[in-house]
Amino acid sequence: PTNHLDLKSRGILEEALGKYDGTILAVSHDRYFLDKIVGRILYFGRNDEVKLYWGNYSYFLEKRRGEIKSTKIVQQKKREKPDRRKKSIKKSRKNTFSLDNFADIEAEITLLEEEREEVTKKLADIEVRRHPDKVNELTTKYGEISKKLELLYEKWEKEEKKLS
Repeated sequence: PTNHLDLKSRGILEEALGKYDGTILAVSHDRYFLDKIVGRILYFGRNDEVKLYWGNYSYFLEKRRGEIKSTKIVQQKKREKPDRRKKSIKKSRKNTFSLDNFADIEAEITLLEEEREEVTKKLADIEVRRHPDKVNELTTKYGEISKKLELLYEKWEKEEKKLS
């Protein structure tokens, strides 16, 4: 987890990992962090599916969305018995909702992570630290954002499980 690191420590970690030539196995909810440090993603899906994606986390999500949409199109074009077709359509709608929900959650996580980063920058400002009321306000805001992020990370995990 990188949420306990201040901006300076996080920057140092990202820089060190960026310079490392070896292999890193990273597991994180921090999309920004993953975008900065990963160059390949090994995806473990259903039915023993293992797939390698070259690129950062944003590229991986873009490709997965495209694959999911392509799979849905192929499934819809197959001729099925009426009962099976109805089930397929219901499942497809559910997956589409999950994918949309997944993207919404990710967007919200990104916004909150950026907001938390701004609060952290303000807390590091010497001028702000001279005003205890402002420090208390920012600390409270930081805690609220962190709680919201934890809930969103849990939702993100649930949506990811629905998609895989």
